[in-house]
Amino acid sequence: MVLTLITKQQVIRAVIGQGGRLFPSLAGTIAFNLFCRTDNQNNPGKGEQAAIERAGPLMAEALHHRIKTSNGSVFAHQFRANENVENRGRALVVHGWRSRTDFMAKMIASLNEDGWDVIGLDLPGHGQSSGRRLNIKLGVEAINVAATRFGAFDIAIGHSFGGVVIVNAAVGGIKAFTPMPFKHIAIIASPNSMPDMFAGAGQYFGLRAQAQHAMINRVERLAGYPITTYVLSDQLARFEGNALIIHAPDDREVSFSGAEVMATAGPHVTLIPFKGLGYRRIIADEKVFAALKQFIANTSLNVAA
Repeated sequence: MVLTLITKQQVIRAVIGQGGRLFPSLAGTIAFNLFCRTDNQNNPGKGEQAAIERAGPLMAEALHHRIKTSNGSVFAHQFRANENVENRGRALVVHGWRSRTDFMAKMIASLNEDGWDVIGLDLPGHGQSSGRRLNIKLGVEAINVAATRFGAFDIAIGHSFGGVVIVNAAVGGIKAFTPMPFKHIAIIASPNSMPDMFAGAGQYFGLRAQAQHAMINRVERLAGYPITTYVLSDQLARFEGNALIIHAPDDREVSFSGAEVMATAGPHVTLIPFKGLGYRRIIADEKVFAALKQFIANTSLNVAA
């Protein structure tokens, strides 16, 4: 099975790489579409299925909303705050690539206990949302339709690509959408540079210069701005609220160095490293939840002042 998968990937890369010599524009477009292609959510792996089952009790308590978008629909899962504590506002929680709201269940439960109403958003092509593709524009649109449905969010929390989407929603990174008025954002294990990601994708597909340019041109037409716009450290410098960066120095999937660069965006940005939690455990650790709550409490006092 693994050998077959590797062989298919090698064939696809070879075809795109060779085809790019004769048809660079077509090769760039195909590479972009493959880059945005999401996995089949109806066929989770063994570990993913176990995580879904563990989240079952919390997901069963939520209200589930199917919201139409320009390309299908997204699912927003509504979790009510603990009635025995003072309500603190509305929080948005957005998962990363090859993930879903279920995988953020422990964080959502912690926020509920602290008095937050939480909306967990399944991004396009993930969880119960429709489609098999995701890009920044589709993600920002999903946040916009959720805000239209539920009202403004006081804080937005995103893991991995979810953090990228939240930052772009916050600063108006997609030309078609105005900035979202988040008071605070928290970004967990997110990559800093989209140009670097697409450069890596071009190398993976073996794209020559013209085909690479065609892929980048596809991104820029979709988003509305040059690819150089999509560097989170630069975007965070324009964010008017407070931002928390949470990342593990031992993260093997998303480099910690990007988090260090993001932390230089200004005094309104705080980086807290969590050694030993890697890429996935970091969204389910009590120490992270405590730091997140402390960040919200402190920045809320700053806003009030």
